[in-house]
Amino acid sequence: MKQQQEGGVEAQGDVEGNRYGSRVDPYSLQPGDYMVHKKVAIGRFVAMKYDVGGKGSSEPVEYVFIEYGDGMAKLSVKQATGMLCRYNL
Repeated sequence: MKQQQEGGVEAQGDVEGNRYGSRVDPYSLQPGDYMVHKKVAIGRFVAMKYDVGGKGSSEPVEYVFIEYGDGMAKLSVKQATGMLCRYNL
């Protein structure tokens, strides 16, 4: 954690509850909620759905669908839990 003193006020750098907002539990999202994917961009939550896992697996996996300006992204709930934060203005 990066910290510095400025005029007697402690300023925090990019930490767990960071400039992007707080991490989000995918199960708490409502359609239309805006969020930030730490490596991609700001997107809008669309839905959570089950789909067949990749690489020959027939076991269903739960995915989070996020709409971005240039298309739709599908993230597993496990991946989304660590990468998504609420969008704060």
